[in-house]
Amino acid sequence: MICKNCGNTLPDGATFCYYCGAAIESSACPKRVQPSVTGAAERPAPETVGPSTVRQRDPQLSVNPKNNYGSNQSAGIDVQGVPQSNGNQMSSNIVAVVALLISLVSLFLPALSVSAFGFSESVSIFETDSSYGIGFGLVIIVAMIAVIVRSKPAAIAISAVNLICAIGIFFQVIQAVNLTFGLGSIGIGMILYLVSSIVALVSSCVWKKGNSPEYEKAETQYKEAKMYCHQLGKAPMEEIMKFIYSGYCPVASRNRLLGCYAVMIQKDNGRDDRQVYEATRDFMEIMKRYENVFPENTGSNIRRYIRYQSQIADAKLRMIALKK
Repeated sequence: MICKNCGNTLPDGATFCYYCGAAIESSACPKRVQPSVTGAAERPAPETVGPSTVRQRDPQLSVNPKNNYGSNQSAGIDVQGVPQSNGNQMSSNIVAVVALLISLVSLFLPALSVSAFGFSESVSIFETDSSYGIGFGLVIIVAMIAVIVRSKPAAIAISAVNLICAIGIFFQVIQAVNLTFGLGSIGIGMILYLVSSIVALVSSCVWKKGNSPEYEKAETQYKEAKMYCHQLGKAPMEEIMKFIYSGYCPVASRNRLLGCYAVMIQKDNGRDDRQVYEATRDFMEIMKRYENVFPENTGSNIRRYIRYQSQIADAKLRMIALKK
């Protein structure tokens, strides 16, 4: 028989091409084969397998075609119950936003209070000099915008300016209190303005680049698929390696699989993670062509293992791309 797709010669009765994986129409009833690592003299002639042996795939384990991992598109990993994701961004800084809001409000609260002969009077920063109040308010609003748009350098710089303004007005209030000969006191507005300005600056300085919800979802996909794969143990991979070294794996596929495997096992030896998981993804994509050659007692777990490993690689590659 000749494969119409690639032109290679195949044994009579073959239902798919050993070289390109194309289906060959045949009335022969294919049989499953047990991969073996024994010598060539002990191997029987390869029995044919093909489309008629392919069982309905578990919808929970379906994997969509590969995507461009450098983009923000979803890689389409369909682990049941796990949402998809894309993107990475600076995490929100709620503390700085709240502190700046308090600073803004404090401009209208009493900054200086004077009590004498049963009478009391208080004045806010905005009331002492409206131009100062407007200027300080604009600085606070700009700092808040920098935090909201997640620009850390701008947030730090403007929060520092805001703190300098607070310290300057604080010393002016102290001088005014001294001029009242003990009748005056620093108001709650001044205290809140100074403290909240310090908190806003410190919070902006320690503000770290965190994982966005989208990245965390991708990480969840990775962890769940890895957990499912771990439950299957090492047996599926051992069976896959037996198949690769047996006479039933086409030479071209065997060479590609072994090349990918050589990269996969370098994970703990300083190999770049992206290269490792790209090799893992390619390895599993090739094995999907031959996942139905395994016998009934091990084939189900091997099919699941291949899909979970593909999901692990896809999720990890997206995580790597989103971190950049």
